Order: sequence, then C-alpha cells, then structure tokens
Amino acid sequence: MVKTDITQMTAQEIKDYLQQREEEAAKQLRLNVAKWKEELEAHCQKKYGVSLATIFTATTKPRETKQYKNPEDGKLYTYSGRGKLPGWVKPEHEVKAN
Repeated sequence: MVKTDITQMTAQEIKDYLQQREEEAAKQLRLNVAKWKEELEAHCQKKYGVSLATIFTATTKPRETKQYKNPEDGKLYTYSGRGKLPGWVKPEHEVKAN
C-alpha cells in the first residue's frame, strides 16, 4: 500500500480519498470472504464429507410428529407437520403419546 500525503489535500479531496479507501477495503473483504468460504467448504467436504449448507441447517432436536386415529376405519395417521392435513383430522382425533 502506497502512503498518501493528505497534508496538501483539501477537505473534499480527503473525504473522497477516505471514501475510496473504504470502498477498496470492502471489495477486498468480499474477495477474501469468498475465498475463505471456498476453502472452508473444501475442508468440510474432505474431512467430514458434508457441505456447509448441511452443517448450518442441521438440528439436534427431532422433528415433532403427531398421530391421529381415523374415526372411520380406526387406522393411525402420522402427521409430520408438513403438507396438507386430511379433512377428517381434528384435534379430538389426536392420539396422545404414552
């Protein structure tokens, strides 16, 4: 990095110079972060065989499921909390876990 003598600059020139330095620093940071992310992704793939996305979206708590008993045929229906529920499912049909 070349040193710049600001003693001969006007206030506006100093302001512009500082703005330019901030923009260059931000650009360099973005480049470094991209490189670091690639290195980290490669390390995770090599050492653990998983991607960063898998690591950051993993959870330790199990997915909560509920079971409902169909009033017509008595069969159990397990609902994982995703998707549309059948029309017959109502809170009173829920089977409580023991």
